Parts: sequence; C-alpha cells; structure tokens
Amino acid sequence: YTNNLPRATILGNGKVGIGINNPLWQLDVADEINISQPRNYFMIGGETVLHNAGTENIFTGVNCGKDILAGNASANMNTFNGFSAGEFASGNDNVFIGHSTGRYSNGQSNIFIGTSAGNDNLGDYNSIVGFTAGMYLTTGKENTFMGLRAGECNGQNPATPIVGLNNSFFGYASGQAIKDGNENIFAGSHSGNSNSSGSYNTFIGSNAGYYNDKGTYNTYIGNNAGSPVNFNLHYASAIGTNATAVNDKVMILGDNDINVGIGMSGVAGGPLTKL
Repeated sequence: YTNNLPRATILGNGKVGIGINNPLWQLDVADEINISQPRNYFMIGGETVLHNAGTENIFTGVNCGKDILAGNASANMNTFNGFSAGEFASGNDNVFIGHSTGRYSNGQSNIFIGTSAGNDNLGDYNSIVGFTAGMYLTTGKENTFMGLRAGECNGQNPATPIVGLNNSFFGYASGQAIKDGNENIFAGSHSGNSNSSGSYNTFIGSNAGYYNDKGTYNTYIGNNAGSPVNFNLHYASAIGTNATAVNDKVMILGDNDINVGIGMSGVAGGPLTKL
C-alpha cells in the first residue's frame, strides 16, 4: 500500500490486480503497461504477437516482421499487421496488412493489403490491394493494383524479373500476366488479363483487351472490346461491346451488328446504316 491505496492485490482465487482493489481478470492493471528493452515484444500462447523491433516499427501478428525481430534484417518505419505479414522482409516505410502479406518483400514505401499481396516484391512506391495481388512483382515500381489477383504475375517464379512500371490495374485478375509492360491502365474484371509486355495501353471494361500480350498504344473500351488472341496490335482502338480490331492504326466502333450515328442523339429509329 502507498498512502492507504493498494499498489498490488492478489485475491484468493488467484486474480492479480495492479493499482486495483478487486481485479476482475487473472491480471487486471490500472494505467499504462510498458515492456522494456531488450524484450520489446508481447506473447500469447508462447507466440510473439506484438513487437516493435527496429526503428519506429510496429508489428502485430504471429511471425509478423519475424526476421526484423530476430535481428536478421534491418528495417525502419514499417507497419505490418497479420499472420506472417512482412515475414523475412526488410525495407523502410512500408505498410503490410493481411495474412502472409509482403513476405520476402524488401522494397521501400509500399502499401500491400490482402492475403499474400505483394509477396517477393523488391520494388518501391507500389500500392497493391487484393488477395494475391501483385505477387512476384519483384522490382516493379510505382504500380497501383486493386482487385483479387490483380497484377498477380501468374504465379511467376520469384527469380524471373518482373519489372513493370507505372501501371494501374483495377478489377479481378486485371493485368494478371504483367511482366515488363509499362504505363498501362486496365479497369474491369480480367481487363488486360494476358498483357505481359505491352505498354501504354488503356483497356476499360470486363475482358477488355483480354488477349493483348505485347501490343502497345491501344485503346479498348467496352465489354469484350479488343483484338483476337495472338493479334498484338499497335495504335488500335476498339470501342463498344464486342468491338474487335485486327489491324494496326484503326478505330473500330461497335461490333458488326452496330450502326453508328453522328449528330443523331435521340432520333427514333436511327441510324439505319453502318454510318
């Protein structure tokens, strides 16, 4: 007791209170708890679930930031949350959230959210959200992938260099095969799904540009808009559902059942011809 106030209480049932007269839990503490160096971690069931090893880091989850805690990696100003998030990772200024997110990832200033998102990533300034999104991106930089399996790289071997830059993929399996393509914008489920080396493409719509692999500077807008398999076109545009281009430097409006009208907005019954 200090000044007739309890400093610690042990009840007959084994419950311990620190600064509390009648503890309700096995350990009931009033005020802050501090864990001093060198044991800067908190354990549950024999597993480390919270630690701040390194400099200005905070890691929450079993095996989270494991190598950093063990002193095998140097990393600063990171926030990892989830089972094995950031396990075997180093690098600085990263945010990893989710089961196994960012494992073996050593890049800088990345945000990875979702189970296994950003695994084996060595690049910088990537924002990746979604289950297995951005796996094996290796040294790719300044990419934004959002959606289940977006920019997943088709499960490539981590030893295979995947170096795409400045790509933006939104939607389930969008840009899934990316390898070294740059400056692409894909939006829609499976948009740009097969694009590995194509650059400067804009594909918007479910399955838009699905078969493009190495084609460049193409614009495909609409459900299933694009070019057939093995047609890696350049400077082609296809606009409208099922619109298909098969030659370079063309613009296709609609599929073969579509009539195109110019200045005919709201005109009943028209247009009646292809143009």
